[in-house]
Amino acid sequence: MGEARKIYSIFLNTSNALEATNRVIKDEDTLRERLVLSRFTVVIFSIVNKWSKERNPTLINSKKFGHQPLITLSHWTDAYNWVKLNKEVISISNDDTTIYYLPAGEEITITGFLLSTNKVT
Repeated sequence: MGEARKIYSIFLNTSNALEATNRVIKDEDTLRERLVLSRFTVVIFSIVNKWSKERNPTLINSKKFGHQPLITLSHWTDAYNWVKLNKEVISISNDDTTIYYLPAGEEITITGFLLSTNKVT
């Protein structure tokens, strides 16, 4: 399951950067507290000021903006080998959501029983 989770997190999750940024804001700036609007405004200005200094391209130690994800050769190889397993994928669509199920471990197919007992909500 580790390989599938790694591949899923690389290829299917499109909000990794957003979630990471959100975590940094919560961990470093708001300390996970709800802020009143006036305090939130002060914190946001502080964040923007800090980030603009950190990303100043004229500084030698500046943080670079990432424009595309880095996918290493080992990740490509893992993904290729996983796809070669030819596992059965079941998709169930409800209104505006589609949930994908696939067998874990060495299994190639997923049974209806397993699908009904492991409902994801």
